[in-house]
Amino acid sequence: FVSVHHLEGHCLSARLAQRQAFWASQTWTTEAFRPPDAAIEPLDELGFPFLSLLVSGGHTQLTLVEGVGRYVVLGGTLDDALGEAYDKAARYLGLPVGGGGGPALEAAARDGDPSAIELPTPLQKKPNLDFSYAGLKNAFRLAVEDRRRSLGLADSDELPRQDVADLAASFQSVALGHIEDRLHRAMVLCEQQWGVTSLAVVGGVAANQELKRRLVNLCASRGDPSVRESEFRREAKRRQNRERKRRRRERREGQADEGLEGADNEGGLVPNFVFDPSVHQAWKLFVPPPRLCRDNGVMIAWAALEKIYSGYLDDASDVTLRPRWPLGDMWVQQEDS
Repeated sequence: FVSVHHLEGHCLSARLAQRQAFWASQTWTTEAFRPPDAAIEPLDELGFPFLSLLVSGGHTQLTLVEGVGRYVVLGGTLDDALGEAYDKAARYLGLPVGGGGGPALEAAARDGDPSAIELPTPLQKKPNLDFSYAGLKNAFRLAVEDRRRSLGLADSDELPRQDVADLAASFQSVALGHIEDRLHRAMVLCEQQWGVTSLAVVGGVAANQELKRRLVNLCASRGDPSVRESEFRREAKRRQNRERKRRRRERREGQADEGLEGADNEGGLVPNFVFDPSVHQAWKLFVPPPRLCRDNGVMIAWAALEKIYSGYLDDASDVTLRPRWPLGDMWVQQEDS
């Protein structure tokens, strides 16, 4: 007997998708999910450790997958998940949601202007790795209601097609921008602390083509020296400020250090923090085909196989059922990080 966490199945499904057998049949061809000019290598081995972005109807979560059965949750959903927010937004617009609100809203957004409606960016002032869509969802509902009032529409009237497209595009732009912001922070953290340069995107919303396009660009940008140097300078400044605060605190406590003033260059307060463009590289992006992204028994079976081959066995008579079982250890953000 092997116990498998549902989210564990999602995370490890990206490794299953790299097996040759799945790409040998038409059911699993890359053309079914590859966005234009995507830098996705379907037959590259996805080794440990890697960063997993889970985006589904019930979860939006960043997880460091160190190995089979070894997970560190970097950030998760504080309220509404991305998939749930997509579903609600599609309903507000009166879109058909029989096949899921996400695909319907994504289709409508293709003909819209993403800057047509101003919507709030979630957690903009919170430098952590968590996600929140409740505020955006409510702001979008109010924007739809305001637009309907301005047009003098009755409850039974449909919004004009272009208004639907503009509203959908505006919502999608902010919703995915929130993903990009949190993911970017997680990628920097993973590079610095664990040397990770592989990203697996799993869950039902991973089929969203606009999300894939943005993540392809984000992964490629990690190898751009100009982008990385700009990041380095911001990080160096942050570390300098933190070191100044520490020294001032010591000074107030009677433990003053010499040389606080005048150490303003990047090598002064943090002498070992030096930018080296040669060590930076683009990330590899792994996205399973849509059929493997949704909840399915195959991903659970595959996770069980991975655990068996790794030596995991459980006692079926000693399994405690918990409605919210944590996937792994929670990452604790350091002060001022």
